[in-house]
Amino acid sequence: YFAAGAEFFLEDLTPNPDVFAAKVAKQFVFGAQLGWFSLGGRDNQKPYMGIYDALMDPAHDAEVAYLRRLSYAKTAANTWLQLGRSLREVVVAVNGTSSGRVAVDEHPRGSRGAAVGLVYSAVESAAWFYEDSVLVVLTNVQAGAGVTASVKLDMAKYGFPTAAASDKFTVSTLPGQQPVGVFQRADVAIEATMGARDVAMFVVRMQA
Repeated sequence: YFAAGAEFFLEDLTPNPDVFAAKVAKQFVFGAQLGWFSLGGRDNQKPYMGIYDALMDPAHDAEVAYLRRLSYAKTAANTWLQLGRSLREVVVAVNGTSSGRVAVDEHPRGSRGAAVGLVYSAVESAAWFYEDSVLVVLTNVQAGAGVTASVKLDMAKYGFPTAAASDKFTVSTLPGQQPVGVFQRADVAIEATMGARDVAMFVVRMQA
């Protein structure tokens, strides 16, 4: 049992929906069940957890669409997320910079009795190994901006420790299995141009 981000509160969704998106995106890349939502909530809960009315508000159509997009992607990736194992952190360059972090100076946190600062990744990422392949997952959590996310992998550190320097690896998209390219073991390069609240997934295999 695993729940990244733990419970969701109404204040995760408002006033900054990107905080909500970042929490559910973390669950997605960790392969966890999406959401721990109290739709109705209790009238004596502080902070309030019921988010049904807020999600049904047209103002949060983008968040509902993102949940749906993550759910579809999770279905496509289930072989790796359910049967595979997670690998080390994937370092992502966002729009050519190595930071890719978003800082929020103040965000309400009723459980702590005050607003607190927080930091989240503009692009959440993970790598999962299953049988003879590695799945690389990227998702842009921001509603207001598209991004270009770049990843460079040495496959000897991502599931193929005995691979020789001369071995080649293929990269293809998921879903669709569209070929992206063929790379040397230590120079597997992945670049994804994603729209707002978008998902990109890639499968890496050693070339026969």
